[in-house]
Amino acid sequence: MRPLKRQSPPGRAGLAKQQTKGRGLHSDSITATDPVQRLLDRLEGVRKVGGGWIAHCPAHEDRRPSLSIGGGDDGRALLSCHGGCPAAAVVAAVGLELADLFPRRLDIGPMTSEQRRKVSAETRTRRTLAALNAALPMIALVEVTAAAIADGEPLDEQDTELVRGAHQRLQELRLAVQGGMA
Repeated sequence: MRPLKRQSPPGRAGLAKQQTKGRGLHSDSITATDPVQRLLDRLEGVRKVGGGWIAHCPAHEDRRPSLSIGGGDDGRALLSCHGGCPAAAVVAAVGLELADLFPRRLDIGPMTSEQRRKVSAETRTRRTLAALNAALPMIALVEVTAAAIADGEPLDEQDTELVRGAHQRLQELRLAVQGGMA
């Protein structure tokens, strides 16, 4: 595994600052309040692509950028490692926590019981959708593997390990969703 933060090539220091200038944000990750900026400041190889960014995933060794970063409508940072790293591993590799992907909540006073119920229901829905989105690549892997087995193709050791990993992750997601619904 590579060190947490690789040195930028000469002349590329501050790339995240240059690439995100249009957001009107400063690039000091200690004081950055925007979750997207806070994450971008800690990544290597950041490049603006369409409405978001790509960068090298700090949770695994990659030659080409495999981490997609964007901003949600509610201000949260969205990320997806195309190498399969979970979001928790990505943020931990740069010294952040999952909570750092969300905007800081201002204390607006106590909520009514109806507001708490609404927020709780919205949170359950978001968690369920996030788990489903996280499961989609593993579901696709299981579908392809099942079709290969049905066609009589043998699985090699690498394919077997991929299916085992997908099975374990799907079980974890199922338990997380079930726990969130309790």
